[in-house]
Amino acid sequence: MKYLVLLLICSFLFSEVRTQSPWVASDNGYYFQLAYNTIPEYNSLFNGKKEAFQTSRYIQDKTIQLYGEYGITDNLTIITSIPYKLLKSGELNPNTEFNLHEIPPAVTVNALGNIQISAKYKLLDKKWVAAAQLRIELPVAVSSGIESGLIPGYDAFSFAPIASIGSGWNKFYGYYWLSGIIRTNNYSEYLNTGIEGGWKPFNGLWFIVYSELLHSFKNGSRGLPPPEKQFGLYSNDLEYFAFGLKLLYEIDLKSNDKLGFFVHAAGSFSGFAVAHSPLLSLGIYLKK
Repeated sequence: MKYLVLLLICSFLFSEVRTQSPWVASDNGYYFQLAYNTIPEYNSLFNGKKEAFQTSRYIQDKTIQLYGEYGITDNLTIITSIPYKLLKSGELNPNTEFNLHEIPPAVTVNALGNIQISAKYKLLDKKWVAAAQLRIELPVAVSSGIESGLIPGYDAFSFAPIASIGSGWNKFYGYYWLSGIIRTNNYSEYLNTGIEGGWKPFNGLWFIVYSELLHSFKNGSRGLPPPEKQFGLYSNDLEYFAFGLKLLYEIDLKSNDKLGFFVHAAGSFSGFAVAHSPLLSLGIYLKK
């Protein structure tokens, strides 16, 4: 049964911020999640300055995300994820300064994003919990988005060592994570760090807040897309300082599993080459 569940996870391959927490699944424990994420139609990007960058067209960025965890032992968890991207460029942005003949046509691109495979190992399990993780991200084919500017992911392998530490007490929990991201194909290297905290006011309901920083060291030689094709989709040197809110509700099942539902909203205080628009998510999960 253990290896069958592992095979199912590896064939589904799921993704969420949860992967960065210091808690691991128990032996033979699991977590399956299906989520729908959307960035409402936008026409501007953070560009590291006070004034936003105006895109040539209105852009829609939607993602169907699958995520799964499986406990190989009480100390080792395997995590797999896959996003399926639903991208669309629409009407011309009336604020654009590009010439009409420079602007790519309005198109739709539906494609797999960057598949992720991770291994998380528990280092400490006392009053404080700590874990170390290595995440590998597979490249995507970007040929479908070269002309349109709608890129479904990074055209590179990514390697991300992650360290996290946290604790839970009474009806609260909190954790901090620190990660580096190394990408091939002349992309820059990144620092990723963040903090999350949750409060359970009554049984089954969680209010969760978090903040996250993604910082580029700008040491890659890969250039940005032409300005008329810059839509905030997986550009080199993409950065953000973000915050998010989650509302989560769990139901105990007779099988000792838990069925959960969540809503999630996130936005950025600042950034570079990232949408000037909030992220909204809905999801359902099953865990043991």
